[in-house]
Order: sequence, then structure tokens, then C-alpha cells
Amino acid sequence: MTDSVRICGVLVTYRRRDELEKTLAIIAKQTRPLDRILIVDNEDSSATHDLIRRASVDHPSTLDYVASAENLGSAGGWALGMERLLADDTFDWLMPLDDDDPPVDEWDFQRMIEFALTAKEEVDNLAAVGIIGARFNWRRGLIERLGDHELEGRVDVDYVGSGHMPLYHRDAISTAGVFDAKLFFGYTEVEYGIRLKRAGFKILANAEMWRERRREKKRIGVQPKPAKLCAVSARKYYVIRNHIYITLKNGRWDAALKQATIQCLLKPAYTFFSDPKLAFAGARQAIAACWNGMTGRMGRRNEPGDRDPTNRQTAELDTADHDTAKNTDCGVKQEKPTAPTRG
Repeated sequence: MTDSVRICGVLVTYRRRDELEKTLAIIAKQTRPLDRILIVDNEDSSATHDLIRRASVDHPSTLDYVASAENLGSAGGWALGMERLLADDTFDWLMPLDDDDPPVDEWDFQRMIEFALTAKEEVDNLAAVGIIGARFNWRRGLIERLGDHELEGRVDVDYVGSGHMPLYHRDAISTAGVFDAKLFFGYTEVEYGIRLKRAGFKILANAEMWRERRREKKRIGVQPKPAKLCAVSARKYYVIRNHIYITLKNGRWDAALKQATIQCLLKPAYTFFSDPKLAFAGARQAIAACWNGMTGRMGRRNEPGDRDPTNRQTAELDTADHDTAKNTDCGVKQEKPTAPTRG
């Protein structure tokens, strides 16, 4: 059944050739390979291009290389790839990929594609599917993790997490447009999911695979709490700014002000008692991020080469350690996580 549709991927990479080579090798072992993978290089490196040429010799997917003239971040790289595929390919579904987030199991692609095709036949206006997702609580202005009891069958969510085999249907992309390149990094899938839902589309997560992920990470029964301390990094700046930008883009000043209050006042105040320097640094970063989000100063603002001492998971975004924590970071280099928390 899955051979009757064309599935393409957009993989964004930035200065991580070793990880890219390993990821492509793991993808090659999938029981249902993608028909084509467009690899967007945010570095425009001849070494990366050579790597793609070598990998394409015996890879089951057609590998194509696109060099970006500048570092567009993960959001911009995906947007560029989506635009290219819309223009020159007849794909049915599209899967965003990252250079260091390969599939966990060799059956992942096939299972998600089968889930997408079955759901598309039975659900009207289906835009996207994924292994995991979350919902946006507009009253609180936060992303909410779904409880274990909700993971049954097809789960209605506001967006599906990147890095967990999301699939977007061509009709939805043609209608809603591609990812918002202005975000550069962070909350890309959140903004896109909200946009799709507001356009009347549905987004579903695969509860069976979602529960498996939680079980593997021993996250069944976990009730995570939002982080209370400040975190200072290039990544943190982007996600605070983009959170503010998305809420305002959707006409919710109340949600934006709640988030700004948390980041600029409450978290620095709480942090001050244990680390005054971190509190002041966190307040300065949050004020800059909130101001830029409110005034629309988007794109690449901080130096992406800054090392990130925080956990790379998006649990740090005050989202109560939700399951979509496996977020991409192409164009924003950082330390590898020391305590991954997803699922």
C-alpha cells in the first residue's frame, strides 16, 4: 500500500558531517525508504556535497543537495526545501528531517506512512501526522503535554513534533504555505501546526508509537513540571522570542504578556536567590527576546555558534517537559544533552 504514494524528505544540516553520514546510513536501512531526500546545507560546504555524492551511490532514496547562500537555521532550511519540492516534485507527503535525529527503529518510516495513508482515507481535511505531538493552551499561553490516558488510537493534537517522523500532506502545504523561515530556530512545528489548524485542517498523532516512545524512556506516569530557573543560551533566546511572536501573530496579547511576565520577571526573581548573576543574565536575554518577538525582529539575531550549556530538549521552554522535546537545532550548535527528557 505504501508503494503507491510518493514520500519525500527535507533534511537540514549544518556543520555536522559525521552525524549526517550516520543518519543517512540509518535511514538507508528503513523497511520503507523515502522516495527522495532533499538535503539543505546551511553551510554551503563542498565537503558536505561530496559526502552526499558518495552516499547517493547505493542509497535506496534519491539524494539531492541544495546549498543555502546563508545560514537559514532549521526553519529557513526546511522552508527552502519545501519550496523546492513543491516546485519540482509530485510528492504526496513530505517528512522534515534533521542531520542528527535518525529513526529509532527500522520500521519507523513504514509504520508512520501506513498510519498516514489509512488516516487520510478516513479523516477529512487531514494535514499532518506524527508519532507525538502536544496541544497549545491559549489561556495559559503554554504547550501542554497529553496525559497517558489520552494516548489511544488517533490523537488529535495542535502540532506534531519534529524529529519524530512527522508527515505533511501536499494539499495542506499548498494551502497553508511552507514553514515560517523568520523563526530561524525553535517552535517551527508549533507555528505551522497552529496555522494548519486555523486553516481548518486536522493533525493526528500515532498513539501506539507515542506510548511506545514513553515506555522506552520510562515516561509513563510522569507528571513533569515547568522549569523555574533561568537558562541563558542562543537557543533559549530564539524559543522565547518565537513563543511571543506566535502568540501575537494569532492575536493573543494576553498569552504573550503571560509568557513575557514569566520569562522577564518571575523566573529571574526565583533564580536570584540561588544565582544572582544567572538571574540578571536571564532577565536581560528574556527582555531582548520578548521585545524582538513583539516588534517582529525575527530571523537570525544571536550568534548561532554560541555553546549551549542547557539541555537541548525543548522541555526548557517552560512547556512542562512535553513529548515533542526532540527539536532540531540546525544552525544553532550546542553541547550534546546530558539528561534527555522526552516522551
